[in-house]
Amino acid sequence: MVGCGRKLDDLAIVVVGNRVVASSSAAQQAGVTAGLRRREAQRRAPGVEVLAPDPAGEARVFETVLRSLEELTPRIEIDRPGVCSFMTRGPSRYFGGDQAMSERVASAVAAALAGRTTVHVGTADSRFAAMRAAMLAEANGIRVIPAGASAAFLGPLPVTTLVTDIEPGPLRSELDDLVDVLHRLGLRHLGDFAALSPDDVVARFGATGTKAHRWAHGVDHRPPQPKDPPADLEVAIELDPPVQRVDQAAFVARTLADEFIRTLRTRGVSCARVAIVAETEHGEEQVRLWRSEEAFSAGAIADRMRWQLDGWLSGPVRGRPTGGLARLALRPDDLSVAAGRQLGFWGEQTGLAERAARAVARVQGLAGVGVVLVPEVQGGRSPGDAVAVVPAESVDLVERAGAVDRSLVGDTVGDAAAGVAGERAGLPWAGALPRPAPALIHDPPLPAVLVDAAHQPVQVGGRGIMTQEPALLAVAGRDPIPVVGWSGPWLLDERWWHADRHRRSARMQVVLDDGRAVLLASQAGSWTVEASYD
Repeated sequence: MVGCGRKLDDLAIVVVGNRVVASSSAAQQAGVTAGLRRREAQRRAPGVEVLAPDPAGEARVFETVLRSLEELTPRIEIDRPGVCSFMTRGPSRYFGGDQAMSERVASAVAAALAGRTTVHVGTADSRFAAMRAAMLAEANGIRVIPAGASAAFLGPLPVTTLVTDIEPGPLRSELDDLVDVLHRLGLRHLGDFAALSPDDVVARFGATGTKAHRWAHGVDHRPPQPKDPPADLEVAIELDPPVQRVDQAAFVARTLADEFIRTLRTRGVSCARVAIVAETEHGEEQVRLWRSEEAFSAGAIADRMRWQLDGWLSGPVRGRPTGGLARLALRPDDLSVAAGRQLGFWGEQTGLAERAARAVARVQGLAGVGVVLVPEVQGGRSPGDAVAVVPAESVDLVERAGAVDRSLVGDTVGDAAAGVAGERAGLPWAGALPRPAPALIHDPPLPAVLVDAAHQPVQVGGRGIMTQEPALLAVAGRDPIPVVGWSGPWLLDERWWHADRHRRSARMQVVLDDGRAVLLASQAGSWTVEASYD
């Protein structure tokens, strides 16, 4: 929340994919926790401010946390700004045990953040168990699972815990399907899933099921590698003249990430942990280790480079470098055999999304960060609400192209049952317009006058019944055009609990004599044209 520019006592939440991923203390006191649907969060906390994630802002704040942790342990793995982990064997022995070490970590992080947000620390046998322990820890508290007890700790937790904190992408989609199957099989808890035979799990659920099965046992699915990756897999670029701005460095980072992925592919390997090295012209160096539950793509690495550089170059003054960036490097830290590239049915390569993402990156490098916008499908009943434009750097275009979109589900309180059914079946919002969608959305809507044959205004009653039969439509002060057909009206009553955003209207589709088709909306007795059809 601090990275999004809000304080703990502000009533605010961060939403991704129509679900809450972070909430302020004020929102938590109202019962809003991570994982809730947006409509449920708004029901529990009327007037809550809904925010989009701001990785760059979070990276700037999180940089102070990483510097404080580096004084305790040298090897920190970062998932994303706000979440990190490290191996505890060395630090635990040095500080006198897991409990003492965890208390020292919590104290150091809390001091670095100066009370701006809550701190959760979890310690367990595996990273998966440690993250779940941290989530279940009290605010500004710790949760230490004794050695050998991780499986017992995870056993009572619901199987939906498998997808908690997993970023949207192919792995999240596969885990969602796995959880759905486990529920239908009657396996509701991680202990029930862990009790299955590993042979049965790999035969029925494949590699993703095996990974989740090891998580449920409290074991990391990727054992430590006994040797370092080959040194010739590192890629680097010298910046001459040195770069001072984050947007310029981000453009170079994308080029370097593409080269890094190509180098790995030529060796038939993929990388799920990468070290990002940045050096300045004055010899200052910053090395951060980033990890992912699945193999990195070029876009994902470029995002993490941008976050790291933004946190370093734009973070607190005392931690900023004194010179411009003179060298960037990427060093693989965890290699595995690449899964290969999927070819089309007739043998063609399905790399259109990657080429499109590279083109967007080039435009972004010329125009600057935050300037290039891409469409993002979101929930909504009106055509203008169903799609929003977001900065290109906030989404992974390649991963999004292959992911299942589950965001077309309602957020109004009265649609709980319909929302669940829609999410399961991939259906649009209850009350949304039937397809096909309009070709042109008018923003703002065009004023219109709808009258009957006697030139009397057509109105819609509270029960959705028209007072007269429409005959003529005048749009934006132009000459009236005869109406030859219509469909509707349909009543719409949204956000009745919100005084400023409550909307009650009636919509209808109208076909005009000149061949055009438009979407009309009536609100407070006035008509407007919201959209037009081809």
